[in-house]
Amino acid sequence: MVKRHGVRIEPAEIEAALIADPLISSAIVQPRQDPKGEIRLVAYIVSSGAAEPDQAQIRANLSQRLPYSMIPDVLVGLPDLPLTPNGKRDLKALPDPIWPDEQAAGFAPAETKTEQQVAAIWARLLGKENVSVQEDFFAAGGDSIKSIKLAARAQDLGLPLEAADVFINRTIAAIARHLDHTGVSRADKDRLKAISKAAALEHAQGLFDPELLAKAAQLVTYDQSDS
Repeated sequence: MVKRHGVRIEPAEIEAALIADPLISSAIVQPRQDPKGEIRLVAYIVSSGAAEPDQAQIRANLSQRLPYSMIPDVLVGLPDLPLTPNGKRDLKALPDPIWPDEQAAGFAPAETKTEQQVAAIWARLLGKENVSVQEDFFAAGGDSIKSIKLAARAQDLGLPLEAADVFINRTIAAIARHLDHTGVSRADKDRLKAISKAAALEHAQGLFDPELLAKAAQLVTYDQSDS
């Protein structure tokens, strides 16, 4: 069991959810420390088909089965899971992941209107002067509360972004692509509600339980503030 952002997470639950996805035949989930010293969830997956499945699609599928705090930070595709001579899973033989900030090939500025809008909010929330459209929101310093504020401020600009979308599409580029190809449907709004006014008040008073956030983030609307 792993405690992450105040939430207790059982990797076996995530593995079960991954294997339930028809795109994946087997999986191992391990906590790994990134270069910044943060504990990240890494999922090693074996595709059920010839082609490696789309990572955004895997995260979207997982979001239907798990709280967003349990969605892995990094997905690593493997041809097969490593095994010991006795046929057990060989965790020591798992390769080191390429962390999101290492995957981005240099600085990529926002180009489209949607990218520029999201980037402006992103930079303000994370206290950064310049942001790359390929950087990972959570690797760059984001968290559950900030993802909710990002979504709320995007909605003020008329962008149909929800906190759930930030967990699934973790870069500015991916979020912009999602927004440019999605509509504002009542079903989507009902499915992707973020957090209740009561929970927001508890957070402001320092009483909010992070584990409650992971559950509440899927249910009710957040009344955002800049504080």
